[in-house]
Amino acid sequence: MNSIEITLFDMKAQGISNKEAYEYYNKNNIKVVLNNGLNQLVKSALIRKIPKLRVVAHLEQLNKKISDLGYFDYCFVHFVDITKSKLIIRNKDYFKKIIPVFWGSDLLRNEKLESSSYRRLFQLSHKIVLNTENMKKTFKKVYNTEFDRKVVVIKFPLMSFEKLDQLQKTSNVEALKKDFGFPTDKFIVICGHAGYKEEQYEELIESLSKCKAEVKKKCYFVFLMTYGPSNLREYQNKIRNLIKENALDGMVMSDYMIQNEFLKLFICSDIYITTITTDAFSGVMQENLYSGAMLIYGKWLNYYELEESAIVARSIEKVKQVGNSLEEIVMNYDEIKPQLLSNRELISNISSPKSIKEMWEKKIFIG
Repeated sequence: MNSIEITLFDMKAQGISNKEAYEYYNKNNIKVVLNNGLNQLVKSALIRKIPKLRVVAHLEQLNKKISDLGYFDYCFVHFVDITKSKLIIRNKDYFKKIIPVFWGSDLLRNEKLESSSYRRLFQLSHKIVLNTENMKKTFKKVYNTEFDRKVVVIKFPLMSFEKLDQLQKTSNVEALKKDFGFPTDKFIVICGHAGYKEEQYEELIESLSKCKAEVKKKCYFVFLMTYGPSNLREYQNKIRNLIKENALDGMVMSDYMIQNEFLKLFICSDIYITTITTDAFSGVMQENLYSGAMLIYGKWLNYYELEESAIVARSIEKVKQVGNSLEEIVMNYDEIKPQLLSNRELISNISSPKSIKEMWEKKIFIG
């Protein structure tokens, strides 16, 4: 049996950003090489003052760190950007097989995908891994059939399913709702997963406000905004004001939360709504589905995996239709709830570590 040695190169200058992940790396003898950041690497005051020189100096420092690592059979490039593309191209002779792996926004919201750096990276690549069929469709709009033989669709596994199983066995839903300050006699409706304007919260609130009074009275709306852009606090306050102005019973979740807290929140979820403009099959959406929530999502998100399965969910063509969909679910929830039981196994088949591992073996390491 061949031995496997894994080295991770962390591009984040701040270093350790996920304590749990780094503990896992240490336990499994995975070597981690950190990018120490420009301020520590570049001593020259002149270079620090001139933006172009800073960029060049930083690239040179990163390039040296990568070249010093030596030779590898596989180089997986995660969350692909221009900087990584250029660095891998410069060091291509150190890798037998190069495999860029796109997560979502690095492709769906990438305005530079047509650049020569990306094309050259794809030409050198053994395979190109995309997370969803929708991403494949977006990729083909740029490159047509040029890289068809290299492109494979493999989802990222959700490690949280097992944790959700454990939490649901040991938790009392009513007690969790009280811990979060939620009412125990209303449907908990979780909206979105971040504090970005792409979530379309303003339009969403307007649609929800038009629901029948009896439906609104039965719902407690939770807007998930624990991270986002630099003006996050300002946007959080705007959404709080809109919730109040539109007489919705609800709140904005704004404080930092660790994974277990998120999962406990999702266990409280009865209905999950996502109207973000673009998405690559988000983990938050899947975790809510796995927890037993009824899903309302924008048809424009092209969740082919949901549409091609028997998963019970509701899609809408426009944000303004959310209110109508919510009314239908709330008024018929007793009939709908038993149907949701099958969603747990169906979403697990799509994104469980076991399923994804088999796909990686088949499409990357054997194929």
